[in-house]
Amino acid sequence: MPPQIIFLQITDNISTPIKVFVRRSTTNGKPSSLSINQKSLITLKNKYHIKLSKNYLDNIIEDLKEDLEDILFHKNDVYSNIEVNKKGYKCIIPQSLIIGIRIELDLMNMEYVEKKPNNYNNLDLLIKEKMFIEQEEEEEEKSKVKLISCKVFGDLSNCIKIYIE
Repeated sequence: MPPQIIFLQITDNISTPIKVFVRRSTTNGKPSSLSINQKSLITLKNKYHIKLSKNYLDNIIEDLKEDLEDILFHKNDVYSNIEVNKKGYKCIIPQSLIIGIRIELDLMNMEYVEKKPNNYNNLDLLIKEKMFIEQEEEEEEKSKVKLISCKVFGDLSNCIKIYIE
């Protein structure tokens, strides 16, 4: 099943992608066979894509928030990928992503790293903020949209992965 991709905003101008995988059986019933031109036999399976709601994803991130903050900003040992197991899901955070974020935020010195990971790519995430402008009673309230550019740190091959059971 293909992952669902969301973005986690780390600071005001840095975000990182998160891949969310759902491990569930996606086949319904038995596969059926179909013949085309009486020459080839094709087996069809009913498959569907499970897309998680924004509220469900927000709840997962909220559950992992303390662990992610501790791992990305405070935990001292970053010798390998770090795995966090919670109720019903598992989160894997790559070592290179942790080191890159810490170096970018000046939380780690370069003396611990052989070479600085280049985790920035050419992607920017646009964040839309709605601002309401209050006016006098006679006129209607107007809203204004503000777009904020946020650098994406890391890429889709080297990002935080969440596996949901």
